[in-house]
Amino acid sequence: MTCAADPAAAVKGSDIVIGAVTAASSQDAARSVAPYLTAGQFYMDINSTSPAVKKANAETLAASGAAFVEVAVMESVPPHGHKVPMFLAGPKAEALADKLRPLGMMSRWSAIGSVKPPPSRCCAAC
Repeated sequence: MTCAADPAAAVKGSDIVIGAVTAASSQDAARSVAPYLTAGQFYMDINSTSPAVKKANAETLAASGAAFVEVAVMESVPPHGHKVPMFLAGPKAEALADKLRPLGMMSRWSAIGSVKPPPSRCCAAC
């Protein structure tokens, strides 16, 4: 892995772009790469944000042709690392899951709606 000089260089030639920033930076991150994404790429929005922000991010990226996929991380990342169980949602969630599987990444998917973890994963406030 190498560090990119700018958003264009960060996404160029990538099959999968992972948006993993603080919730407050989620929309800025999506806006920064939107002009450089193309059809055939996936944008994994793994940020812990509201449904309204997820929708705004999807709308920001729509013109690029890249597939926007919402991601919910279902367990603590350590000790799993990149193999942490994830739930993917969106029209291209299954296609992304197919790309992640050979990398050892564990995911379940839903082709419609927003990410809604199974009830067993909800907090007491759900």
